[in-house]
Amino acid sequence: MAEDANTSHIRFSTLDEYREYGKQNLLTRNHSDEQKRAIGWYTRHGFKAANPYLRSGRDPDSVPWADELPDIDRNITLIDESMRPLPHSIVVTREVDKDAFRKKIRRLKRLGKLKGRTEGDDAYMSTSLAPKPLRYSTPKPIVLRLHVPQGTPAIYTGPYSQFGDEEAELLLARGLRYRIDKVEFDESDGRGRWWIDAHVLLPGSAR
Repeated sequence: MAEDANTSHIRFSTLDEYREYGKQNLLTRNHSDEQKRAIGWYTRHGFKAANPYLRSGRDPDSVPWADELPDIDRNITLIDESMRPLPHSIVVTREVDKDAFRKKIRRLKRLGKLKGRTEGDDAYMSTSLAPKPLRYSTPKPIVLRLHVPQGTPAIYTGPYSQFGDEEAELLLARGLRYRIDKVEFDESDGRGRWWIDAHVLLPGSAR
């Protein structure tokens, strides 16, 4: 574990480092049983219902399964109440497609147009403490490397997730914005992916 020389954000270099950091610094032990169930629901499949619902302005038609509707607002409230301010500034990663941005990007080679923009998500953002995305699913073409400041509301989902701490997931609060500082294409993995460096803005900050 080390601090980024330019930003003083904590970075991780090994699996053991980021999992241990999550357990020692981010694990909250005062969540209620109801909150724990809501977080577990989100990590299992609830994200597929909650995030489209939030992005649509809570349109019931956006929820893919009707049986989720009776509990979805309550689960969102419980997840919101479970958020805790980060004790340190850290760097996390998040895989996305080009449709993850409010500015429409038709082709990946035009991602550079995002530099300098402030983007955001009305939904929750699932991120990982891992320095590179873990191989649990089909890789997406873009990796967001988010510099997250101390005080940002978040949940370390490890003990409540169906995956345990394997993914070292840090769930960021809904409605956060981030400023895109750098966009580059990296071919070092033999396949090539876009990496976007961005700084998350604390709620209420001007920029």
